[in-house]
Formats: sequence, C-alpha cells, structure tokens
Amino acid sequence: MKLVSGVRSFFNGQTQEAFGLGQRTALTSSLRKDIRRHIANLSGADLTGYTYERRRSDYPQAKSDLVIYDPTGKPVLDGRELSGGVSFWPK
Repeated sequence: MKLVSGVRSFFNGQTQEAFGLGQRTALTSSLRKDIRRHIANLSGADLTGYTYERRRSDYPQAKSDLVIYDPTGKPVLDGRELSGGVSFWPK
C-alpha cells in the first residue's frame, strides 16, 4: 500500500502528510485572494471564519479538490488545485 500512495504522491506533487487527509483548516491568504477573484459575491466578504478541506481528485491533471466551508460549517464552494492555479465554483 505504501508503494501505491508513494506513486500517487509523486504524480500529484503532495505527500500524504501535506495532503491533509480531509482535515478542515483555516483559509490561507492566497486561497482567500483566489476565492475573491473567482466568486464575485465574496469579493468584499470577510472570509476569516471560512475553512477548507483538501481531498484527492479524480480529475487527471488536478493536484487536489477543495471544499470551502462557511463559518457555520456549511459547504459553500468547490474548488480544484491545478498546476496553473486554483479554480472555484459555487456548490
């Protein structure tokens, strides 16, 4: 099993530890900027209470999929990390 996870980590560019294993964490400043740039109604919003969860992606060229949660814990956005950047869309 370590061989499979090692190969998967090599191709998606993330180690198992860096991947997060589905744990929610506070948004980074770069993720806040990307969300504001992609989602017009959140461009001026205070995103300090928002969290995100990183998940494995089945999309061939994605590093990972993201789920963005509002301060109440409700999932509000989906996202995808690609080698060229991040993209978000409403749930």
